[in-house]
Amino acid sequence: MDVYVDGRKTNTDHAVSATVDDVLEAVRVENSSEGVVIVGFACDGIDIEGDQVADLLAAVADDYDRIDVETGEPRVVVGDALVEARLALNAADEQRREATGLFAQGKTTEAMKILSQCVSQWLKVNDVVVQAVSFLGQHEAGIAARRDEFSERMAPVRGKLTEVKDAILAQDFVTLADILEYEFDFVCDIWRGLIDDMRVPKTESVKMN
Repeated sequence: MDVYVDGRKTNTDHAVSATVDDVLEAVRVENSSEGVVIVGFACDGIDIEGDQVADLLAAVADDYDRIDVETGEPRVVVGDALVEARLALNAADEQRREATGLFAQGKTTEAMKILSQCVSQWLKVNDVVVQAVSFLGQHEAGIAARRDEFSERMAPVRGKLTEVKDAILAQDFVTLADILEYEFDFVCDIWRGLIDDMRVPKTESVKMN
C-alpha cells in the first residue's frame, strides 16, 4: 500500500494491521510542524462521504493499493462554512427587517413565521462561529491565544439570543420588535467581526460586503 500526500509519495510507517485511520493519524503527525491539517483523503481513488466514512477509517489500510491524502491550512477547512455563514447573516438581516415591519403593522402571525426563519439562521451561524473558534484554536496559535477574547465578544450574543427567546415565549411582541429593530444590529456585527477574523490572517484582513 502506497501513501501519497498532496500528490507526493511518502514513506509513512505503519503496522500490518494498521487501519486507514492509523495511517491518516501518522500523516497528521508527520505534517503537524508544517501548520497544515488533513482536508480530504481517498482510497484507491474512491472518495467516501457521509456514514460510510467511519467504516472506511476502520478498514485495514493494506486492503488498498493506494491512499491519497490532501492537506491544507486549517482555515481552508472552515473557510466555506464561514463564507456561507456570512451570506446567511445578510439574508437573515433582510428577513429581520421584514419581520420588524410586519410587527409594526400588527401582522404578528406573518412576522413570527419570518422571524422563525431568522432564528434558525442565527443559531446555525452561531454554531459555525463557535465550532470554527474551537477547531482553529486547536491548530493555530494566534486563534488559541485569542480564545478568551472571542468568548468575551460572544457573551452579548448569547445574552441577546436569550432575550429574543424569552420575548417569543412570553409573546411579548412589543419587546421583540424593539430588540429586532434597535438591538440586534450589534449582534450581527459581532458575528461578522469574528468570521472576518477567522477567515483571513490579521495582517491580511479585508472587509467583506
